[in-house]
Amino acid sequence: MPETWLDRVKRRFELTFHPTRLIAGVCESYTLTQARSLFEHASSITDRAKTAGAFAKYANVLGDAGSRYADAVKMIDDYAQKGNSVMVDTTSACEISDAIATLNRWTLDKTTVSNQQAAKAFDKLFGGTSTFFQKLPPPFNAYASVFANIAAFNFFSHMQDLLDPESPNTPRGRQLREIMKNI
Repeated sequence: MPETWLDRVKRRFELTFHPTRLIAGVCESYTLTQARSLFEHASSITDRAKTAGAFAKYANVLGDAGSRYADAVKMIDDYAQKGNSVMVDTTSACEISDAIATLNRWTLDKTTVSNQQAAKAFDKLFGGTSTFFQKLPPPFNAYASVFANIAAFNFFSHMQDLLDPESPNTPRGRQLREIMKNI
């Protein structure tokens, strides 16, 4: 027996509803990526539907139904955009959470987290923080671009590489390597 339209809708609902409702608080699972893909797909579909709705509305092809269709598509698009915004916030919160978890394991003896990993975590922390600072009122939202640039240029990773005495990219690091070869 062929699958009906209603069966396909039910199957699609089962495939998308359960993974997306698990997003809150679950940053390290596949559901965050899956939900992000779902909202990106919804945005692309609503873009095409908005174009068709605008054509139907202004060309008066479908009459009053075209106007209602265009209004419904606009409402659905608004929800999809809000979902995208929530996904960006969730992704930023997960970046901050991952960075803090890494930094909490960073110790002086560098057994669990190396200095390079800690520097990358600081870059990630500032990148996630920039998203939240964008939503704050002035003058605080001005810091969002500073934090975003710190993350974009991997400031802490580069500085750690330049300032670490054991790094082969610094004069002292090269000296240390030469001394260790001769010993």
